[in-house]
Amino acid sequence: EELSYIKLMVDEINRAEGIINDYLSLAKPDLGSKEYVMLSEFSAHIVDLMNGYALMVSNIHLHFELDFDLEIYINTNEVKQVLINIMKNGIEAMKDGGELTLSIQKEGEYIVFSVSDTGNGMSEEQIKRLGTAFYSLKDKGTGIGLMVCYQVIERMKGKIEVESDKNKGTTFKVYVPFS
Repeated sequence: EELSYIKLMVDEINRAEGIINDYLSLAKPDLGSKEYVMLSEFSAHIVDLMNGYALMVSNIHLHFELDFDLEIYINTNEVKQVLINIMKNGIEAMKDGGELTLSIQKEGEYIVFSVSDTGNGMSEEQIKRLGTAFYSLKDKGTGIGLMVCYQVIERMKGKIEVESDKNKGTTFKVYVPFS
C-alpha cells in the first residue's frame, strides 16, 4: 500500500514539474541558442528519450523514419521541447497501446517533423482550439504545453499543422526553418 502512495506522489511531482516548466517557458523563452546539429543525431536522441516513456506508459511502439541526413542550424532545446511535448501527448492519447511515428521530411527551407499516433483522433472543433490556454483533452491537462509549443514554433517563423481522423489517429506537422 505504501508503494502505491509513493508512486502516486512521484507521478504528481512529475506532473507539477511539467506544469512549472511550461510556465517558465512562457516567461523566459530560450531565443538565442541556435547551433549546428546533424538531423539524424538530434532526432535519434529524441526517439531514444521517448521510447522508454512509451513502453512505461502503455504498449506503444515507436517508429522513426528519416530518408536523408543533413546538418541543420536550429534552437535545439526549444525544438526538442516541442517534439517531446507533442510525442508525449500522442503517447497519452493511446491508452490501449498503439503506434507512434516520428517522420522527417524536407520542404523548401523547412524541416517537417511529423508525429503520428493511432489514438482516438480529434474533431475539427477540437483541432481549432489546440494551442489556446487552458484547453486540454486530458483529464489533468492544463493546455499550457501545446500553447507553448505553438508560441515557440511561431517565434522561429515556423508553423504547426494538425490532421486528425476520429478513432484513427492524429498527425502533428511541425515546420522548422533549418537555416
